[in-house]
Amino acid sequence: MDNVWIVVITSLISGLIATITTIIYQQISESKKDKKEIFKILMSHRYLISDKDNVEALNRVEVVFYKSKEVRECWKKFLSAADDAAKNPNNPSNDTDINDKYLRLLEEIAKCTGCEGIDWENIKKYYYPQGLSSKILEETALRRAQISQASAVAQQDQGNRSQMTAEEVGMRFMLKAMESPNGVESIAKIMELSGKGSKK
Repeated sequence: MDNVWIVVITSLISGLIATITTIIYQQISESKKDKKEIFKILMSHRYLISDKDNVEALNRVEVVFYKSKEVRECWKKFLSAADDAAKNPNNPSNDTDINDKYLRLLEEIAKCTGCEGIDWENIKKYYYPQGLSSKILEETALRRAQISQASAVAQQDQGNRSQMTAEEVGMRFMLKAMESPNGVESIAKIMELSGKGSKK
């Protein structure tokens, strides 16, 4: 009878150990996967730090690398450089400082993810063809021109506000909203809510 209890207890303990080991392995594996994914995105977009995917990845750094003191220190230095640039946008050395801090962050993340062969020299070199650069500049210039033209039309008609139709008021509101970075998203949300309201 004692042997039966020993077998049962041994089976339970070994099953429990196997389950705990599996859970720990999955957590470690998931953490490594998240770190590598962040690193891949940040490396892929290092030619344009302000890219949407890159900004989202940057904002996950502190969570994903919360155990790495070195990465979090580099992240804080990068944030500080970005804040300084926002406060003093006319200082040309700001861009260099932000890029340097960004590359240092990537270098530290490379060490943390086990990619120690990727150092400062590798990270600071990237492919950014003239065609892509021109396309981004053209799209930015076009958006600014559209906003500027729409603003001029809006100012021209400013004296006739009392005669404006609801559609004209709505159009001016949309044009004004597009001037801010989050304006397009705000317009989309308003349209979604109004669509839900009209269905009811």
